[in-house]
Amino acid sequence: MERPDPLVEPDRRRAIAVALAAASAADLIVVAGRGHETIQEMAGLQLPFDDRAVVVEEWSRIMDSGSGPGVER
Repeated sequence: MERPDPLVEPDRRRAIAVALAAASAADLIVVAGRGHETIQEMAGLQLPFDDRAVVVEEWSRIMDSGSGPGVER
């Protein structure tokens, strides 16, 4: 089984969006490492960020566009 090269995406929201968009109906996506936190620290700033909310927002956007896994294309 050939494995694709890993994709490094430093922007956490974009990384979640890319993973969701690339998934097929049989895939499992794990968003790990910050599940209980609701802020993200960047350059000394504390910014609101909740992985759970981002997954729901991005998944809704993908499904609303008609391009989600299992959607007829």
